[in-house]
Amino acid sequence: MVEGYVLQKALLLRDIAAASRNFDNLRVFLDTRIVLQVLGYQDDAARVASIQMVDLLKRRNARVEVFQDTLDEITRIFHVYESKLGSQKGRESLYGNPLTRYFLNNGFTPADVRSRIATLNKDVQRLGLPVRKRPSREASFTLDEKALATSLGADDVTDVEHRVWHDVNCVAAILTWRRGFETEQIEAAKAVFVTSTGLVVKNVRQWWQQQRKGIPGSSDSTRLLPPVIHQITLSNYVWLKKPHASEDLKLN
Repeated sequence: MVEGYVLQKALLLRDIAAASRNFDNLRVFLDTRIVLQVLGYQDDAARVASIQMVDLLKRRNARVEVFQDTLDEITRIFHVYESKLGSQKGRESLYGNPLTRYFLNNGFTPADVRSRIATLNKDVQRLGLPVRKRPSREASFTLDEKALATSLGADDVTDVEHRVWHDVNCVAAILTWRRGFETEQIEAAKAVFVTSTGLVVKNVRQWWQQQRKGIPGSSDSTRLLPPVIHQITLSNYVWLKKPHASEDLKLN
């Protein structure tokens, strides 16, 4: 069914010229989990798939970057592990996720984590991923950020969790760079935030579409590209442009 769906989409492209168009003016910002995958803090398949996606995006002239906010978020996460890896009780209290498995399976100590924190920015830049600060907010483009924080899971928007604020800040940055520009084509989108968390994509899309209903003269947002895109969707876009460039990307 999936193969048939992909084939149908490929055969019935509304704009066939877009199939080979490069991402010449597109800035792609990676979310926390994808950065961790590229850095190798996940299983091998996730790491290879993320690296292949980044490589294909660069080959098609996209600018793949990381917000400083995302590295700050990773630093906060690492500090949690630093505080808990030193004791049996602390290790048992950690969530059972790929990052926990990586640290435990590789016998990380608090000192090891501190070392990784110290080199985090250099490690990311060494992989060819520039680190960027967010642009100054412009309220006319960022819409209702409190409503976005609520939709992303913050019960009290005056004391939002770091994770939620990170996502809000990244979405606001993308919308600021777009400056109200709208398009159906990712090649022309100017900037996009890519995440592997489906719930973030869903909630941001719903918030964005709801916010745009109140803007006079707005076009149908259901076909327009939102500020956030899922990693699998983006990898589909870039892979279909040149499948033979990375034949095992979709398998990974």
